[in-house]
Amino acid sequence: LHRKPAFMRENGDKPANEIGTLYHTVMSEIDLDKLRAEGAECVDTELARLVEEEKIAAEDIKYIDADRIKRFAESDLCRRMLRSGEVYREAPFQINIPATMYDPTLPVSYAGETVILQGIIDCFFKEGDGYVLVDYKTDHVTNSGAAAVRARYEKQLELYTRAIEKLKGHKVKEGMLYLFDTGETV
Repeated sequence: LHRKPAFMRENGDKPANEIGTLYHTVMSEIDLDKLRAEGAECVDTELARLVEEEKIAAEDIKYIDADRIKRFAESDLCRRMLRSGEVYREAPFQINIPATMYDPTLPVSYAGETVILQGIIDCFFKEGDGYVLVDYKTDHVTNSGAAAVRARYEKQLELYTRAIEKLKGHKVKEGMLYLFDTGETV
């Protein structure tokens, strides 16, 4: 995908979806061994490395709040992930699912039809006898709260769970969102 030039963006600011992409880049590229060894202390040097390696443009680093990444690095969720010997980040998938699973409002005549579902799962990791699914969100959490964000993405979590279970042959024991805006896991 090509970025829209700054002159085509209002006020030269980055749209929210592009900022979300920057956070996802950080989460997919941050060195897990360094994070395991140094914790949140490595976040600033990791962000600098990503700029140096041109995985993040120098002018875009201002859109990433390092404190939010550090807060994730100090979270229980991150500790669980780092204990796992099997972590998948930015994992692409393609599976067939019943059309009515994707869209329950389809007429009954579509009951035997399938659709191809493809996407990229932010993160999942093995824990015990199953997997833990994590989707990172940079949405602004309003007064309606984290539960409203969870409800908005429930179908996505359901479909990603289906994909992991089909591809890995093990149950997803937990699916959650990590909200960078508040540091909550829901």
